[in-house]
Amino acid sequence: MKCREREQQTVISIFYGVDPSDVRKQTGAFGEAFNNTCVGRTEGVKEAWKKALKAVTSIAGYHSHNWDNEAKMIDEVAVDVMKVLGLTPSKDFDDFVGMEARIKELKSLLSLQLDDDVKIIGIVGPAGIGKTSTARVLYNQLSRDFEFNTFIEDIRGSNEMPSLGGSHHKYPLDWQNELLSRLFNQTDNKIGHLGVAEQRLRGKKVLIVLDEMDCLLKIEAVAKKVDWFGPGSVIIITTEDRNLLKAQGIKYEVEAFQIFCQYAFGQKSISLIVAD
Repeated sequence: MKCREREQQTVISIFYGVDPSDVRKQTGAFGEAFNNTCVGRTEGVKEAWKKALKAVTSIAGYHSHNWDNEAKMIDEVAVDVMKVLGLTPSKDFDDFVGMEARIKELKSLLSLQLDDDVKIIGIVGPAGIGKTSTARVLYNQLSRDFEFNTFIEDIRGSNEMPSLGGSHHKYPLDWQNELLSRLFNQTDNKIGHLGVAEQRLRGKKVLIVLDEMDCLLKIEAVAKKVDWFGPGSVIIITTEDRNLLKAQGIKYEVEAFQIFCQYAFGQKSISLIVAD
């Protein structure tokens, strides 16, 4: 409820097997459970909980007693949540050859790392082979599990490297400002020094896609150290340059061309015959 008050976040109330009036007044079986939970708590904590419960019951939501079919209620809740989040299942890439298998392989690589690790994976390959499409599908499937997520598309060539006379301080500052603005949906975001990004990202579980990365300075600006991010964070980088990933110490990478060949032709490489 604090997030609703302070951050204007949406709250959907669902009363499953419990009467909202019992929640509001802490009566009945719910009241007994509530009193047991309050044992050993201070009066201040108890009052804060009571206030929150009263506020929850004032929010229009779902009451399971009003539904004859539980499955239909669950479907309705899912649709409602999707509307609030602005999510719809994407079918943009359903016809792409081998896409399902590509995503399965990427998820397999992610699963090799511990759940609490910050997971960084690279997708390498030439232009037009499907790196961005693959990263987009994976992002669409994972993003609902991350409160903070962003897909920065086609970084290549944008915010060119500083010249010899340019500011090497302002360059990473601009990129970090861009990242924070997207992650936290703050268009007027301005950061004053390079330590701000690390401070604001620390402890937060994020999903970030850096598409068509072409410069080591850019990677270092937005993902220099894994301890910038909270446990379970996922960083996906697509690039044509494998050396960028090696320079950043990224061990988990997928060769996009090999994946394409494997599932389009049943082998990891193909021979091209050019006839005059």
